Amino acid sequence: MDYRKMIARKMHKNEEDHNHTASVALALLAGAAVGAALTLLLAPKSGAETRSLITDKTKALASGMKDKLSRARSKAEEEFHDLSDRAKEKYKSARRKVRQNVEDLTNNVHI
Repeated sequence: MDYRKMIARKMHKNEEDHNHTASVALALLAGAAVGAALTLLLAPKSGAETRSLITDKTKALASGMKDKLSRARSKAEEEFHDLSDRAKEKYKSARRKVRQNVEDLTNNVHI
């Protein structure tokens, strides 16, 4: 198996996941901004109440985004370590086979 291609595919998939996550984050922030603006325009509340509501909603949104980003990062790290471990095992296995083949050839050559 071509490990370079496998790693390249995995990295490309991670880039796509990262781009998707970034797009979702941007959409959420844009939605929050529009929602906050509409709240300001349409709410029959006092300025202090409206500011407090916006602050609370913004904090909740930020907290949710931090959680999602943390989970995405953990997943990416886990997948990287898994791929790295598998590549190391394949390398060790191939190295053992090569050494065995060299040893077999050396034993079979009569000088």
